[in-house]
Amino acid sequence: MNICLISVPRTGTTFTEQLLKAHGWKEAALNQKSTGNTLHMGHITKESQVNMAKRLIVKGCIPIIPLRHPFVVEQSWLARGKDVSVMIQGFRNLSLFPQALYLPIDSMFREWYLARIRRTLGVPLDTEWEPVPSKGGDGLKTAHLRPEDTNPSEEVRYLLNESPFHKMYMRRVA
Repeated sequence: MNICLISVPRTGTTFTEQLLKAHGWKEAALNQKSTGNTLHMGHITKESQVNMAKRLIVKGCIPIIPLRHPFVVEQSWLARGKDVSVMIQGFRNLSLFPQALYLPIDSMFREWYLARIRRTLGVPLDTEWEPVPSKGGDGLKTAHLRPEDTNPSEEVRYLLNESPFHKMYMRRVA
């Protein structure tokens, strides 16, 4: 079984990667071939990355998307001097994958979403939800930040309300 782990940087990619690799999936880029139990990974902030992910899903890869609240992700990007407009485009691109299994890392409903992924994959995925440093090694600067502790930009406030995908993140969907 092959998985397509698609994300926006700073949303729990490394956390989700480690959770899945512990059950035998082998990492590969979005543009690499599947070799059985392949975990195709990539950030989808550009159209070419979106297209690669879509091709993998058409070929049967199960799409999984880790999430963190956009207000917190914005703070993480700002703390690292990153262009937030790229982050916003990445979140908009995520909504192009309505069939994906979402894993909202910092949502009060995260256990419900993890159980859904567990059932789909047929593996006993369990976690203590401890933050994991990114592969870039820049620490856990915003790991415990809560949305209510942020002062999001107007663009990110709008982003949260502009599509059903972002509203889904805020509550459990049956």
